[in-house]
Amino acid sequence: MNISTKFALAALASIAMTPPTAHAEQIALAIAGQVKSVTGNASVVNGHVHVGDAVTGYYVFDTETADGNPSPLQGVYRHTGPEYGMAAEINGLRFESDPASVDFTLTLENDLWGPGRGDSARLASKHNLFGPGVPAASTDMTISLYERNSTALSSDALSAEALLAPQWYAPQASPFAQSARLSIYGSDGGSKFLVEVTITHAERIDLPGSM
Repeated sequence: MNISTKFALAALASIAMTPPTAHAEQIALAIAGQVKSVTGNASVVNGHVHVGDAVTGYYVFDTETADGNPSPLQGVYRHTGPEYGMAAEINGLRFESDPASVDFTLTLENDLWGPGRGDSARLASKHNLFGPGVPAASTDMTISLYERNSTALSSDALSAEALLAPQWYAPQASPFAQSARLSIYGSDGGSKFLVEVTITHAERIDLPGSM
């Protein structure tokens, strides 16, 4: 399934205008899923986002980013350059990392609680933007991946292969077995909202000019 939408490609084109750091390997991964739940009364999402709506998105990271945690079980990779970050679109409503203030961290945990007790990954973007035509608001965006049998990761190293492991996205026999979700939390100044998305697919896409 090709989920390299016009939305993702247009956003990636703007990212590609920023010169990459020397020796960096930029990776772009696209995601697709459906809205699982919508809570809160914020006008940002009220009437615009519904359970079952299709969601597309992407994120960009650098495999050469230094691990900020010396533990071999947990890798923490923080990105602050404007060429990195996360974005999602629901019914034309965009949520994306602010290129002027990127704070995008990927955390991978391999057997953190002991062998066979689960692998996880958390991708968190702070300082995000809404659009188009949405009043100024604050929001956090997080992708959470979990797999109970510790077969998704073989180390805490950051790679496309680790984040694309099929175990994350397998049909859920139980939410306690594996899960892949996107959470978008924020407020429009007065009212808060939370959109939970079940991610059903992920794939690598080319950065413009890399083909």
